[in-house]
Amino acid sequence: MGKNQIYNAFLDKRRESKELIVDTERTRNRLRRFRLVRERLLRDRGGDPTQAQQILADNAAALCTKSEDMIVAMINEEPLNLGELNSTINSLRRLLETLGIERVPKDVTTLANYLEKRQQTATPSTNGSQAPILEGIAREHH
Repeated sequence: MGKNQIYNAFLDKRRESKELIVDTERTRNRLRRFRLVRERLLRDRGGDPTQAQQILADNAAALCTKSEDMIVAMINEEPLNLGELNSTINSLRRLLETLGIERVPKDVTTLANYLEKRQQTATPSTNGSQAPILEGIAREHH
């Protein structure tokens, strides 16, 4: 093998290595985007999803990243199958409709709600004071 052949083989390996690094970085970015979309979809559902909601969110996040890639390709004037893009976007829309587009508030118990609930479960007092609540709390700590 001559010097030029060795040098050309080295350059070929170097190009392949750079392409692999670029492709790996692109894959990392797409995975990061997938996780972000999935997290936001599940958070919008109130934060305590069922298994079915998790599956729908996974599929919606995958279709979202795929459609974004296709749109970037279109902007860069790369060849694009518009039928595939349309199908991907319609599938994404149906998944999002099934999952729910509107945000669901997270169930948070406030101190006032907790005290009100405790008062309802405590024995009723005749003067309407907070005594039953305080007695219940005192019993829990002894």
